[in-house]
Amino acid sequence: MRITRLHVLLAPLLVALLALAGCQGGQGKAADSASPRAGIKIIMVTHGQAGDPYWSVVKHGADDAARDLGVSVSYQAPQSYDIFAMQKLLEGAIAQHPAGIAVSIPDADALGPLVKKAVAAGIPVVSLDSGDREAAQLGVLTHVGASEFDAAKLAGERFGAEGVKKLACLNHEQGNVSLDVRCEGLRAGLAESGGTATNLAINGKDPTDSRQRLSTAFKSGSYDAAISLGPVGVGPMLAAAKDTGFTGKLASFDLSPEILQAIDVGTAEFAIDFQQYLMGYLPVLYLVQHAQYQLAPSQPITPTGPAFVTKENASKILKLTQQGVR
Repeated sequence: MRITRLHVLLAPLLVALLALAGCQGGQGKAADSASPRAGIKIIMVTHGQAGDPYWSVVKHGADDAARDLGVSVSYQAPQSYDIFAMQKLLEGAIAQHPAGIAVSIPDADALGPLVKKAVAAGIPVVSLDSGDREAAQLGVLTHVGASEFDAAKLAGERFGAEGVKKLACLNHEQGNVSLDVRCEGLRAGLAESGGTATNLAINGKDPTDSRQRLSTAFKSGSYDAAISLGPVGVGPMLAAAKDTGFTGKLASFDLSPEILQAIDVGTAEFAIDFQQYLMGYLPVLYLVQHAQYQLAPSQPITPTGPAFVTKENASKILKLTQQGVR
């Protein structure tokens, strides 16, 4: 689906109106037996661990929504990226028949049938983060996130406008289809100015190994820019660039203190922000409103981005990362 400017402008208003209608007014209180929502349980299954710098913000949003709305939210994820382990978690969530399930869909072929199973069982589902292309066909209430391809295409066009011709897409999770889509979008955006983007595998579990791989790649002269497809690759990317004296342009999808500091001091160009706090908060809000009032968004996607963080606003955003919301 094409994300229009109207969608982006209306999303914050929708958040405010639904939150105003739904909140109980308790500041930071957990659900209690007197609350009409005390029996509402939401299960969130994602492919990202709560300790990951990106997914910790998603969980923060979900936790805040649980507190604000007076419901129970269980955040579940594999110990590391493991689609088979995620399938088991999703199967377990369906068996519990909660009031709603929120789920990321990094591999629609593997997870799509289970999403359909949940919907067929009468369990409302909201997808988040990844799976924007497939969400509508799976029967979810809405997808909360941004178009991976469209966001990446914008980034590719931005690189192209800055003269980049050979971009390395640093992929830290092989098999994560959404990361492949990001590189696909970058490739499409760069092609408009005659550039190319190549998928370069790094080790998301071993920063030292990733740093060595990137040092070799940067020394080869094969690239004049690199973008980390997530926060995990930022540290090795910046370190390898420093080790080798790489002068190409650097950027990242998603935010982390490392990339924001690099942007602020001028060693990186930009980061693409999907505002993942909303990816945690909004699915819970939507599922609670559906459980109580049978309300649901009228659009197949609730856009939370993309937005570009540059030197102009990096320092302001960096302060918000300390609060766990950016």
